[in-house]
Amino acid sequence: MRWVSWFGVVLVVASSAEASELRRETPESRPYIVEIGEPEPIDEGRLAEEVQRNSDLRDYVRFYGYPDYAEVQEILPDPPWAPYEVRLHYLDRDETLAFGRVYVSPDITDFGLLKYRGALSDADRERLARSRRPFEGDALSRALAAAERAARAAEEAESRSLAAQRAADRAARAAESMEHEFLKELRK
Repeated sequence: MRWVSWFGVVLVVASSAEASELRRETPESRPYIVEIGEPEPIDEGRLAEEVQRNSDLRDYVRFYGYPDYAEVQEILPDPPWAPYEVRLHYLDRDETLAFGRVYVSPDITDFGLLKYRGALSDADRERLARSRRPFEGDALSRALAAAERAARAAEEAESRSLAAQRAADRAARAAESMEHEFLKELRK
């Protein structure tokens, strides 16, 4: 019976040694996340799939465009979070974002949240410089998306300007009406 317990100890030690090679703690900015292995670069097709699965990721990419780099990082599961994050890296903005999916109910399958937003670390910048850029050929679509965002912003500004003009007109009419009533009262 004694050899069985030693065998169990050997298995536990061997599996924990293997697990320690697979897991690494994240930087100090995110001590609550345990990463498993290295991040896996993803291409535009995989990012498009993830965009469909994650509401916050979808909104962010729609408003701010495709990143310079995107990757999936497997993490230690922490329910209700999915066991991975989608990370976007924008070099010009010096920005890294991590999005996670949350299991809310069987009816809600695309609920996701922005889990982290911060500056690119030196280690990430160095690592990304060595990898290929999955969205390298996508400069035109990023420029078109930026133009579309600018057009939406201009339309929104015009709409707000028109609303402000209408409010100013109403205020001027109210002031004229009050002045007319005041003068009418003075004449009596």
